[in-house]
Amino acid sequence: MTSPTLESRMYPRRTWFGQVNAPMTPIDSEFHRRFLTDASRPSEGDKPTAVLLAGAIACGKTTYRREHLTSHVAIDPGDVYNAITQEDKTIPANIGEWYVRVGRALAAEALRERRTIVVEVVPTDDLIRPLERLIDGLKQIGYTTSLVGLDVDPETGVKRNRSRSPQNISAYHTGADAVGWLLEEIARILANDEEAH
Repeated sequence: MTSPTLESRMYPRRTWFGQVNAPMTPIDSEFHRRFLTDASRPSEGDKPTAVLLAGAIACGKTTYRREHLTSHVAIDPGDVYNAITQEDKTIPANIGEWYVRVGRALAAEALRERRTIVVEVVPTDDLIRPLERLIDGLKQIGYTTSLVGLDVDPETGVKRNRSRSPQNISAYHTGADAVGWLLEEIARILANDEEAH
């Protein structure tokens, strides 16, 4: 049995990643910038906002975000994965590293530049505490937070989930990564603030 490579230990593959079909590729350190738009900058003097879209699987979180929160930077690991892999077509051997580095860079730049953000989550038991920490942390760094809860009847949710395309990756799989990337950057911002004082 071979031991895992350093890359696979540092940047584990997610179970929902597609099959690798391309060699390792150099990571573009500016790739995350494609998710940032001028509209995500709040007006001068306004506090940045963070919206947490919470709800059951297939309740319409992504649809709501795309229809109502287009000015927000989506910290969406599924979108990150799809952009890197061109909608699951080209999956480099170092996809785990690409995914983590781009996601962390996106969260870091969005928060450092005080942009409005949105995160989709399925609030499972193991995500409740991290979500509480995220809301507290966002407030500590000067964000206004809001929680938007969406619901769907079980029959419709099951039907939607069964018909979702492989590129429509559920927040059930990605929410912990999004929350984790934001918490890491909040911790860095707060540590830097402490050092500055």
